[in-house]
Amino acid sequence: MVLASAEAAAAAAGPAWFQSLVEQAMEGAGDVEVTAVLDCGDQPGHALAALRQGLKTIRYDGENADEIADIAEQSGAVIVTERPQSLDLREIEAKRLDLQTACLMWLESEPG
Repeated sequence: MVLASAEAAAAAAGPAWFQSLVEQAMEGAGDVEVTAVLDCGDQPGHALAALRQGLKTIRYDGENADEIADIAEQSGAVIVTERPQSLDLREIEAKRLDLQTACLMWLESEPG
């Protein structure tokens, strides 16, 4: 399972907030494997802060991507440049759907 932040969320909330949010979301989830992806946009400072925080997967598409990826690799992390497919909670609100219906609709539309 992938838990992805909103676009450029690192700028708004920071990596410590995201890490705490993921930890809270995973409480009681058992052995579910999760990849948590913090979107750092094109901001290298946010990407580096996320790596210092210990996040293992970040999305970054700015300058010096090779250098940031090298730093990530040294800390056992990875950089992705594309946003993972995800259920956008903003869309649920905009369409005035209840969460359960929106989740079911999204899961049914996913390949595989």
